[in-house]
Amino acid sequence: MIHHHLAPSRLRILPGMLALTCGGGISCQDFQQADSAGPDTGPGFQACDASAMLVFPDGTLSGNVDLAFQLTNPDGETAWVAFSLSLDGGETWKDATIEGSTEDLSSSAQGQAHSVTWLSRADTGDELQENLSFKMVAHSACVTWPLAQEDGLTVDNRQEETACSVQLQTPASPQDGEVLLSFTAAHPESAQVFLNLDYSTDAGHTFLGASLPGTDCDGDGQADGDTQVSTSPDGTEHCLLWDSQDDFRSDENVILRLACGTGLSEEYSTVSDSFQVQNDPSPDPDELIFSEILPESGFFAGDYLEIHNRSNHQLDLQGTELARWKSSASTEAEPSVAWTIDYIAGTVVLEPGQYLLLAAGDDPAENGCIDPDLTWSSDFTLNADSLLRLRLKDRVITELPIYDDDGWDFSEGVAMGLDPACYDSGWDELSCWCQESAQIDSCDESSTTAMGSPGAPSESCP
Repeated sequence: MIHHHLAPSRLRILPGMLALTCGGGISCQDFQQADSAGPDTGPGFQACDASAMLVFPDGTLSGNVDLAFQLTNPDGETAWVAFSLSLDGGETWKDATIEGSTEDLSSSAQGQAHSVTWLSRADTGDELQENLSFKMVAHSACVTWPLAQEDGLTVDNRQEETACSVQLQTPASPQDGEVLLSFTAAHPESAQVFLNLDYSTDAGHTFLGASLPGTDCDGDGQADGDTQVSTSPDGTEHCLLWDSQDDFRSDENVILRLACGTGLSEEYSTVSDSFQVQNDPSPDPDELIFSEILPESGFFAGDYLEIHNRSNHQLDLQGTELARWKSSASTEAEPSVAWTIDYIAGTVVLEPGQYLLLAAGDDPAENGCIDPDLTWSSDFTLNADSLLRLRLKDRVITELPIYDDDGWDFSEGVAMGLDPACYDSGWDELSCWCQESAQIDSCDESSTTAMGSPGAPSESCP
């Protein structure tokens, strides 16, 4: 865990000006080959016409330290900067934990201002560090700029007794959709606190506000939000639901920052380790599963197949292929029949936990009074003693072998349903499937229907 306090800033300019030798007209490759001075120099020779100034807060530092710096270059070259610190008087150095942009930075003849934040608690811990050294190395494409270094800094990250604190547990990877977060909130006087949750998808360089629906996540019937959060001196356990899908719909490596406060400003924050969030709407393997099947309905167009979204985020099934191989066919060969979902409106979006019902037809008089979401093409047939697969761009999303030799036995007019207890594992095993006993609602008094629960959870197997 990385923790940080927030501190006020009083600015002091530290010019890092050195008299350096130009590289002349030598090529970048020559510069790189000539570089032997170590990590302080960056690529190539050192520049004599560029300068860097670093603005440090005055006095004792703590928590998130705002650093401003200025890059001056008559040619206006793009620059890169790196920050490092030493806790042993310059004997050894390590990279500083920086939030903000350090690449492709602009410069000018008059000096271009930039800023970053040093997360000092990540580098020094909850301790008092004295005689700390800090430096910034800037370079452009082929030359290194003057080094800016400050020695004798004091960083005090010991927790104030009157401040709140939070500890955030990093979620396991991968996550998707609504992410359950567990944390503890502490305050020496058990005061109520507010929370701020931010997320980063660029390794902590920038953070954005996270979407919190404020719903109940611990089952006590009360909304779990970011205000009036109870605390205790030793820490009170809480949870939050983060709607990650509302913030981005892609697969990302994420870092979370959770902050607390009792007044108008944050007093303390903690940063999680990096974890993966998979919100790409294109289905990944096992995010979709088959959950009910009726291959012998007894109706002209009543055969159906149900698909369940077992993920925590929306899935777009546009372009997904439903394929079937006969039991005697090799899956290395082309399927016996196949049909691709290609909805005329452009998307087939399945919400988390939702079911998609596919059938041979949508006329209640011909399909046994079912109401399918989509109907497959006339050249696709749903037969027993087959292997069923969902594919997307030749990637298998899910499959279900329903071979007679394995014990699958379908009765006419009776669907086989997947026990909801097997949604997490075992969905392709016969032991998790059983015949449905509920009668499908009739369209009218004279209609006959099959046994099943299309578009809804199946019954639990005995």
